[in-house]
Amino acid sequence: MIQIIREFSVSWVSKALLVLLIGSFGIWGITDFLRPKFRSDVVATVGKETITRVLFYQSLRNEMSRIRAQMGDEIDKNPELLPMVSSQVLTNLIQESLLRQELKNLNLFVSDETLKEIVQSEDSFRDENGQFSKKKFDSLLAHQGISESHYLSMIKKDLQKRFLIKAVIQGVKMPENILNPLVEQLKETRSLSVATLVASVFPIVETPSDEELSAFYAEHDQLFILPEVRDLSVVLLDPKTYEAQIKNAEPSLQKEERSQKVLGQIYQAGKEIQDALASGSTLIEIANAMNLPFATIQKVTVTGQGEDGSSKIGPKVGLFTEDMVSQAFELGEGNESDLTELGDGRFYIVVVDRIDPQAVPSFETVKDKVLEKYKDMLRMKVALKKAKSFMDRVQKGESLQKIAQENKLAFQDLPTVSLLSPPKNLSEDFLIKLFSQPIKGVAMTVTPQGVEIGQVKKITPNAFKDSKKIQENVKRLQDEFIEDFINQFMSFLEEEFPVEVNTKVLKEMIQEN
Repeated sequence: MIQIIREFSVSWVSKALLVLLIGSFGIWGITDFLRPKFRSDVVATVGKETITRVLFYQSLRNEMSRIRAQMGDEIDKNPELLPMVSSQVLTNLIQESLLRQELKNLNLFVSDETLKEIVQSEDSFRDENGQFSKKKFDSLLAHQGISESHYLSMIKKDLQKRFLIKAVIQGVKMPENILNPLVEQLKETRSLSVATLVASVFPIVETPSDEELSAFYAEHDQLFILPEVRDLSVVLLDPKTYEAQIKNAEPSLQKEERSQKVLGQIYQAGKEIQDALASGSTLIEIANAMNLPFATIQKVTVTGQGEDGSSKIGPKVGLFTEDMVSQAFELGEGNESDLTELGDGRFYIVVVDRIDPQAVPSFETVKDKVLEKYKDMLRMKVALKKAKSFMDRVQKGESLQKIAQENKLAFQDLPTVSLLSPPKNLSEDFLIKLFSQPIKGVAMTVTPQGVEIGQVKKITPNAFKDSKKIQENVKRLQDEFIEDFINQFMSFLEEEFPVEVNTKVLKEMIQEN
């Protein structure tokens, strides 16, 4: 693969076609390359190159400056962000090294003249006359917290990545002997019969021992994880309350003036609430003092459900809405949201009073649920065994509809099914299986509820006439093929230039920052 690409890149024609294609991309994580024995100043090795403490620190500092320019001091208030940024910075450095070494092997480079033309052609750096403006260029970089040399270096590296990827995929497309049958499938419609075996109807009379249940639980404990739950409080600020007060106090105000004054009072009230919270008051104390609507919910999940599975949000239940709960799950314990507007014009502030993190319960506390899951597994095994026997009978010529009637299975006839306009009750995977079968062919799929058996009754070629949809999906197939090709190339690159990360030094540097 590598040799083929190198031979291809020697051609001046291929180099002339190396135009902008994709931006920087994240292919590698850093956790898969853990090996010991590094020099103390080395953060990682990539092939013959090293990523030193100095290089990593400078890159991290530049990235942190850029983020601070956009986010202010938010990144300093959230220490958990630093490891994430550090990981991404190291990943970028690894990518650059891998691609740089391969670019050297391919003898591909970006000249200063090319770089100059690219930068000066950028619309955001042009003045009102459409000419490159050095003043505007400097101003935009300063706003982003990036020096000119660093920006040009980033652009050059990015162009090199694009050049290499373009070289890799130049001329790559899905072979016609693979693509054409897929396109024909997109154009055709099929008549299908589908029978459904619902696993829950099969009785399970055997009772497993505690040892069997315990072993099943140990193997499938992820099925019983308790979700993270939170205790939340909220206050509401309704413009109608403030409007009535202002209307009584200043009846001569026009509607627009009154609305502006209402908004100002709401923002002032929001600031007073946040100041009071910062001073140690609880939200219920503040709500009582300011005569504001207040509500609280305990042990709610991110989807708004309680421990019993019932909904704790919506007008029928109380003040809490889906948006409030969603926002609350982005906050830390003891923190409050900003003053936020609801869709109906009201405003709210929500506080996270307590967080119970996700947890794996003990076997004894969920024994009844384990038993039910164990029986579900046995029911599914019965359903699969029966489904396979039914499939064998259909493949020998029996009617799927007749088998369904005899066994009281749910049955449906689907006379006109297309891959591009599929029925909602059949999964994509099942449809692909059925569209890979000939006439009278049979396929089976497992669903959360049981097992479905399908048979192809009729195939009508060129029946789907939406040419736009067909072309969109052909492009999608080609794009997916190219993406797979790029991933294969990256895997080969990784083999050619092995990556090793010094996790000890990396952790030390993150702690130092």
